[in-house]
Amino acid sequence: MFFWQKGLSGLMVLLACLAWADETPPVGLEWSTKFSLPPQKDGRTAIGVGAPFFGEHNGYAFLAGGSNFPDAPLIKGGKKHYYADIYALPPGSTNWVRAGCLSQPVAEGMSATTQRGIVCVGGSVDGKSTSRTFLLTWDKARGQVVEKALPDFPCGVRLGAAAARGNRVYVVGGEYTKSLPSDVWTLDLDALKAKWCPLPALPGVKGRTQAVAFIQNGDQKKILLYVIGGYAKNAKDILQSLIDGFAYDLSQPDISGRWYAIASACPKGADKPAWPLIGAKCVTSGDQHVLVFGGLDAGYFDDNQRKMAALTGAAREAQRISYQSTVPTSWNKQVLIYHTVTDRWFALGEVPLSPTVAGAAVKRADGSILLASGEIQPGIRTPLCIVGKILR
Repeated sequence: MFFWQKGLSGLMVLLACLAWADETPPVGLEWSTKFSLPPQKDGRTAIGVGAPFFGEHNGYAFLAGGSNFPDAPLIKGGKKHYYADIYALPPGSTNWVRAGCLSQPVAEGMSATTQRGIVCVGGSVDGKSTSRTFLLTWDKARGQVVEKALPDFPCGVRLGAAAARGNRVYVVGGEYTKSLPSDVWTLDLDALKAKWCPLPALPGVKGRTQAVAFIQNGDQKKILLYVIGGYAKNAKDILQSLIDGFAYDLSQPDISGRWYAIASACPKGADKPAWPLIGAKCVTSGDQHVLVFGGLDAGYFDDNQRKMAALTGAAREAQRISYQSTVPTSWNKQVLIYHTVTDRWFALGEVPLSPTVAGAAVKRADGSILLASGEIQPGIRTPLCIVGKILR
């Protein structure tokens, strides 16, 4: 059973969205009490994982793989550990169960929920990018998650974004291990001999990483693939946050379609710059909205990248330590909502958890939203989870 809280941070968060002509809030959110991932296999308290695969199949939410620093913190030179563990969360429950293991430990891949299961693409295996793609499904008879191989991605890839419509999956951006003709690819699970096919590349800078991607209805009932935020190298070869976003009409021919610019994630009335949504996660709601959770802010990210690029030796190490030891106060705590028809953003109030990057956001079959684990500080994970109940 969920126990719903109604405090200032989690009480019914009004979704101040626009309909076509007026600003009436059509729905709200209530948050459950917090709950945790299970203890580690050695009995120690769970510390959470970063950048796992996630999604839902047959009513069970999955969290698979991911990474953390179990023995020593990153700031003290701790080694990143990759996991193969799979956790499943039954419908209406806050008790995760162990549901098997992946065929190998992996993190930093992309995942998207389809009717057939959760498609998982790429990621890091002991720090090296993989091209492996597979499907995760819930086997009710065995009470386990089953892994099935799918066609490999054209090269090793990690830290991209993924979305799905029906049984067609899209992967956008990320770090590639070789040069490809595009940074947008699609896989049709219904094709008898499925393979990854390129779509027109994203406009602007190349190498867009840790962006947000989703598919939703747009103006004139077009079905659009959206990509927003992330980071990439600038002309000086320094990583820089990206606040722009683009949409692609999926009815266009694959070889000649065009992307067009959309509004940056700057909520109405906000006095802050737009969010780059680095490492943020999202779920769609209804047929015209997407809800976005977590993510770094531009200043926090860009300031550190500029300093690290300009420093050497002891000064650079001091900056690294300073960055990794500081608890971020400016990561996105708000639920952000984007209205795809009006092309506008709104802030909806805070999530009653520490803001995260590289966590999980799962749209449940009952309409609720599961937020699970992720990174709350460089190298520091959280095992905490929470469920948002949408009120209509």
